[in-house]
Amino acid sequence: MVDAPEQTLLVGIPIIGLSNVVVFPGMPCPIQMSQPERLATVERALRTKHRLMGLFTHSEVDDDKSVPEGWFAVGTVARVLRIDREPNEAPIVWVQGVSRVCGHTHSRLEDCVIGELIVLESPEFGGAPAILNALVSRVRELVSSQGDCIRGDGVPVVAATLDNPGALADFVAQRLKGPVEYRQDLLEALDIEERLELLVALLASADGAEVGDPGGTVDVLPVLVVRGLVMMPLLAYQINVGSPESILAIEMAIRSESKQLFVVTHPDASVDTPTVDALPVIGALVEVVASNKLPNDHIDLTVRAVERVRVERWGSAGEVLTVAINPMPMVAGPVTPARVEMLRTLAERQVRLRTENAERPIALIRSVHEPELLVWLVASNQEVSTTTKQRWLETVHLKELVNDVIVVVQMDIDERSGSLEPSASLEPSASLEPSASLEPSASAGLGRFVPPMWVGGVVAVVALGIGLIGFVVLSGG
Repeated sequence: MVDAPEQTLLVGIPIIGLSNVVVFPGMPCPIQMSQPERLATVERALRTKHRLMGLFTHSEVDDDKSVPEGWFAVGTVARVLRIDREPNEAPIVWVQGVSRVCGHTHSRLEDCVIGELIVLESPEFGGAPAILNALVSRVRELVSSQGDCIRGDGVPVVAATLDNPGALADFVAQRLKGPVEYRQDLLEALDIEERLELLVALLASADGAEVGDPGGTVDVLPVLVVRGLVMMPLLAYQINVGSPESILAIEMAIRSESKQLFVVTHPDASVDTPTVDALPVIGALVEVVASNKLPNDHIDLTVRAVERVRVERWGSAGEVLTVAINPMPMVAGPVTPARVEMLRTLAERQVRLRTENAERPIALIRSVHEPELLVWLVASNQEVSTTTKQRWLETVHLKELVNDVIVVVQMDIDERSGSLEPSASLEPSASLEPSASLEPSASAGLGRFVPPMWVGGVVAVVALGIGLIGFVVLSGG
């Protein structure tokens, strides 16, 4: 549940779940609805005095949208304006967002979900007006110059007339192309400055390309399914593959001009033959760097994870599973330099606790200056489940990823050092250098590093550039 500074409770509000649609306060929005139970919920709202209903976006497009447990925590209470009905077409429900809300309680009444919703208010901006003015100007500039990432005509003209920073951010956000998670993050940003900074980062990402738009898909790439390893962007991996379907996929990639394939982690290592429905839709676009066929017909493969991508559609080429993908860039801001240096310092301390030969990995950590590369490097070497690493791979916000990884690293340090409480101060001072001296202690390796060994026929080596970081064991090929 999301806490709000002041809580206004709305009682008896009909609620529905949406796919790939996020409604923002103050914004009119047409929603196509064909399911009878959803239309019944809308009609119930129309019969009430204020015609209000709660709209929550479902976190998984293909899942049952009527199950509140699958909804994002923050939604919008909206007023139903009208229902447009045309012969042989799904009705169009017109709504206008009123306020951000989060669910308090819910129950079922006949075929409808009825709930109590808490209104979420934006905290009052306490910074200098010049900060908001600069962010507003930047949003307007990007909307005018990066029109391809915005839906609809005339958006720059309307954006130029909106003086309220929050209204401007919500107006542009509702028309932003790309994965629904981007718009959901903007809906959840209650702080006006944070919302504008996020919007600027999204508009500026990929040089204004249509982030997540199907028109930018790469088609057709072979799919390599791995177990026990989540490949993270900007790192290199060496794997040994022996299963026939994996070898076919690799050979298809090697024959292609791009030398690329899509690598996805199977969530259930006990299943020998994965089905498409069981696979995550977010994985890594990787490039084959080198390959070597062994006498036992296995292939030693070195790949570089170029970027994380999202599946647009699955397909096949003979016996090879293929995929069309869409880039899923990380939203870079806002992450403070102090937070990045905290991650670096904690990672160095963790290395010293894990191994006596810490000089090489620490030198590698200190050589990384890009925050995104640093967090992927540290995240890939944590002793956590593949489920956690997959969640990290799917994280949209760099700030959120950095914070999550910092928590895990700190917990590992506390456990290894025998500390019952976290360190007294996690925030480094402004003068703290990445090379600050930390006392080493004996331990057994960096991250999830183990000696190379055969486990289910696959061993992976994580490397960054030419600097070897360590070994990661996979459970299948």
